[in-house]
Amino acid sequence: MGSVSNLFYFITDSLRSLKSNILTALFTSVTLGFALAIFALFLVLFLNINWALGNIGDNTKVMLYFSGSATPAEVRRFTTLVEGVEGVRSAKYVSSASALGELKDEFSGQDLFDGIESGMLPASFEVKILPGYREPERLSAVVAGLKRLKWVDSVEYSAEWAARLSSVLNFVELAALLFGLFLGVATIFIITNTIRLTVYARRDEIEVMRLVGASDFFIKAPFFIEGVVQGVGGGVISFGLLLLWSSILVAKIPDYLAFLVVMPVSLSAMFIMLMLTGIAAGVAGSFISLARFMKI
Repeated sequence: MGSVSNLFYFITDSLRSLKSNILTALFTSVTLGFALAIFALFLVLFLNINWALGNIGDNTKVMLYFSGSATPAEVRRFTTLVEGVEGVRSAKYVSSASALGELKDEFSGQDLFDGIESGMLPASFEVKILPGYREPERLSAVVAGLKRLKWVDSVEYSAEWAARLSSVLNFVELAALLFGLFLGVATIFIITNTIRLTVYARRDEIEVMRLVGASDFFIKAPFFIEGVVQGVGGGVISFGLLLLWSSILVAKIPDYLAFLVVMPVSLSAMFIMLMLTGIAAGVAGSFISLARFMKI
């Protein structure tokens, strides 16, 4: 019974405090909402850019050439050998005739390959690389492994293109990490200072409660509930802002960039994530404020 009455006190005390400091509470929730919405929008853009770059990376190919032709049995044996090299995802055999057909299709309408027989082009394997091996150093190791196959005449790949893709991916990931850390710290700082104003305004009440023997938990609990309420408000505001900004971007962005604003998760999952993040930020801000004020 005592725990129920304590919970009732915590809730009523936090609601009373929120009501008496309504403008401060609204400012905290709106600030948190904008911060979460900016972070969520950035996260959506980052995930979509990373996905697009990953799809480009999926096209990382190494061409493996060998002389002569291969029987179906040899193609199967060569394919097994190539796919057995560490870092290789798959290998596709391209016959001389198929290579010539692809060239003619690519340059359709032009007479560049008239008179060229399929036997003039070497047979090859189109080798795709696993995602973890697309870094320049690891890709070079994969190529070295392919070159050790005795029946291989030459191996070609664009080292410069692989290096550029790797640097772009690393830059995007680093930028996302730094921006996320900055925004997270700034959000916690704003919430902490806002809640600290509430704590400071009630310092006399807190001192009286400590003098009469109230436990630290009894004193802190209403502030934590305030943080939860403000976090919920921030989560709702951030979700609304995210939907608004996304709809504006969808209406204005060119079709070829529309993938940038596609939600990587469902709207319900995004709402839950924003709510939980808002609550966590509100509680963290309350904890830091109380810890510094009460010297805990």
